[in-house]
Amino acid sequence: MDNKFVQIDENEAFKLISVTDHKGNPKEEENEIYQIVTGAIANQFRYYSSSNGGKKLELVFVQDPEGRLMNYDFITSTIIDTKKVNERMIIKTKNSIYHFERAQLPKEKFLDNESNLMDLYLSNLADKYIKGYYYNSKGNYYPLENVIHVGMFTDTVLISLPDESYQIKISYYLSSGNTIRFYDISLLHDYDCELLVHNESKNEMILEFPNVVTWVIPAGESKRGKLSEK
Repeated sequence: MDNKFVQIDENEAFKLISVTDHKGNPKEEENEIYQIVTGAIANQFRYYSSSNGGKKLELVFVQDPEGRLMNYDFITSTIIDTKKVNERMIIKTKNSIYHFERAQLPKEKFLDNESNLMDLYLSNLADKYIKGYYYNSKGNYYPLENVIHVGMFTDTVLISLPDESYQIKISYYLSSGNTIRFYDISLLHDYDCELLVHNESKNEMILEFPNVVTWVIPAGESKRGKLSEK
């Protein structure tokens, strides 16, 4: 890798402290995205080549400034220089300078004595889905994956086990704001499975299960239940 691109290890996490222009003036107030990510912690970093021949940095922010979970992709403009100094990291791009400090993420916790449960963490940011686990009849847990369908606009996210043997679908079509619409929950019934949803948003979240039920989950709270088809 070019010497001007610092190596960021897989187990490293950094908090974005501030975003400035090249003169040192803060940019958070001029851009809503900067307001979302400033103070948040990222633990996934990837350099990739841009169309102009330079390199950009893709980051995934996984914890917001208040400690809530998030799954928020962010891509910088073309990188000019990067450096690490002690616990700090600076990413200088064509348009901005990003100031980071090293951070620690809490160890991930899993549920005890659970079975036949789909455990989802959702928010009203970006693609809505943060992470999830499926606990089978024996109490073993498996991470869920999300696949985003992008046509003219993002209209569907498929949440499934890696081998796609277990899959439910979230549709954004005709959904807006804090509303998420599930349009295929048949496998929750096929697997005799309960649903547990954690709202990691700052606002209440509305989950629509058409022809079944609507859940309203306050900010920072969870709801659990078995969905009964009408």
